[in-house]
Amino acid sequence: MIDEKEKQEEILKNFVEKEEGSSTDEKINDQIGPKITEIPGVRLPWEKDLPLGNQIGWIPLRVEDLPTRGLFYPKGTKIAIRSATGAEIRHWSTLEDDPNINPNYLYDMDDMVNYIIERCVTIKIESDVEKGTYLSWKDIKEADRFYLLLAIHELTFPEGENKLQFKLSEDKVIDVKKDMVSYLSLDPKIMKYYDEDERCFILRLKSKKVLKLDIPCIGVTQWLKNYVIRKQANKVARIRTGRSGGTLCVGEYACILGNRKHQATLF
Repeated sequence: MIDEKEKQEEILKNFVEKEEGSSTDEKINDQIGPKITEIPGVRLPWEKDLPLGNQIGWIPLRVEDLPTRGLFYPKGTKIAIRSATGAEIRHWSTLEDDPNINPNYLYDMDDMVNYIIERCVTIKIESDVEKGTYLSWKDIKEADRFYLLLAIHELTFPEGENKLQFKLSEDKVIDVKKDMVSYLSLDPKIMKYYDEDERCFILRLKSKKVLKLDIPCIGVTQWLKNYVIRKQANKVARIRTGRSGGTLCVGEYACILGNRKHQATLF
């Protein structure tokens, strides 16, 4: 039976070769025109550095509209957002917001906000000096985070399907909008230390040392939060073993560390 089947296959193979005038084992050269080769120095379409406003799905925001008014970002910084996907919205809905059930609710909420910011915000420098340099979402200033979250919310639910409301009294609630977030107001006595080129505050001490102070970014506050959680856990462990719990003090570290590059200098 097997021999008969092989015989039929051989007959069909010979028939095809006879009709087409070539062997099926021969390699067919189906190339049309000259061979495509790479051109040195020419970037492929998906590698081209497009402005954020020209990227599909991303909506540019004016950095001047942020609470920090863009004062503490490199010159030429552009920010764009996109709407949250269904999967991201479902992930947000898994957050347990009852502190009686979830004692770590505030920490989890902070992580969830960062989850949305990381995926729905892109930040890029388009100045002549650093053109095309992408920054991390962790470089976004903490003061701008809530504004960006509201902007993403409004873009995701343009018809107000999922309103974010604040209860003023028993009888009155208001819809929270991004435009309700005010600009960061700093005393003129502080702003006189602001350096336009460094994009931060510079204090020149009598000892001739220079101290740079910045508005904390998400990366710094996230690092400090994890540091506090770790120290609290160590403190509890020390108390349980009868040792001193020590003192936890993070005070002004956030402002001193304003830039993520300085995190490694602490402790």
